[in-house]
Amino acid sequence: EFAVIGGRSVGALHIYGYADECQVGLAGLQYVRHSFGNIGPVRVDYMGEVIPVIALREPAAFDIYNNPATKQQTTIYGADIVPAGARLFLFPRARLNPYFVGAGGLAFFASPILSPGGTKLNFTAEFGTGAQYEVSNRLGLRLGYSVFHLSNGNTGRHNPALDNNFVYAAVVYRMHTLKRKR
Repeated sequence: EFAVIGGRSVGALHIYGYADECQVGLAGLQYVRHSFGNIGPVRVDYMGEVIPVIALREPAAFDIYNNPATKQQTTIYGADIVPAGARLFLFPRARLNPYFVGAGGLAFFASPILSPGGTKLNFTAEFGTGAQYEVSNRLGLRLGYSVFHLSNGNTGRHNPALDNNFVYAAVVYRMHTLKRKR
């Protein structure tokens, strides 16, 4: 199946990252293949994404300690490739299907992000949950929440990293028809 996905952050967390006053928005395509089989009643799918548009809003200037030095914001654009992902569908044949998701990838930005000592190349990770509603045998709608992590993995002089609450929606098109329980 293929999905057009879009989302944005709705608040910061401090799990591994401590960058403040930053928001992320993205739009892209997702590919899901039902290739990992089942673990009991749970279906495990491979998931990959190509995110050609990431918009990172961050402070326009930082102080010597890499803290925001102004309330002014700037937007830095980038792209993300997410080759490693999995989704666990709890009730694969139900019309409303809750799931868990985990994925990781590489993001490249037009300029260094999150601090003057940051890098253009960064890593992304997401872990979350959501639900997919089957509109028809080929069309679905998805809403989800993830903890979204963005970091250079300590490959730069500085790595403040970013952890955000992230909400997203997707329109899903299935190449095969869905078989439901009767």
